[in-house]
Amino acid sequence: LPHLLHYAEALGRSTMNGNLQQILAKLQTRTYWLAGVFYGWLGRRHTSHVVDVKEIESLAIEFVDKAIVSLKLPEQNPILVISTAHLASPGRAGNHWLELSHENLKSYRDEIELNTVISRVRQKF
Repeated sequence: LPHLLHYAEALGRSTMNGNLQQILAKLQTRTYWLAGVFYGWLGRRHTSHVVDVKEIESLAIEFVDKAIVSLKLPEQNPILVISTAHLASPGRAGNHWLELSHENLKSYRDEIELNTVISRVRQKF
């Protein structure tokens, strides 16, 4: 994942024109979304220490935020929506599995923040 994120950053600095620039922006958005989903999953499933959960979920939020920003690229012809219907399945909840849009990613970001609060409350009890 770190190598993939490194290349996603490089994609954001590319100076390609036209259709290729939009394809690269979509790839960058998908990469950030993947990182956000991975860290969100990791925070919910594989850590029990609140400090670790908070740190991991803050990474998830950071990458979801980057995905939201990437949807506005390229500036002259922004993506706005990326269809991801092939990732939807009965075991997955959330519209972000059907399409990546500002609204869906913002909703997913809010879900991660809610999970952070729930984790903290559980740890106190």
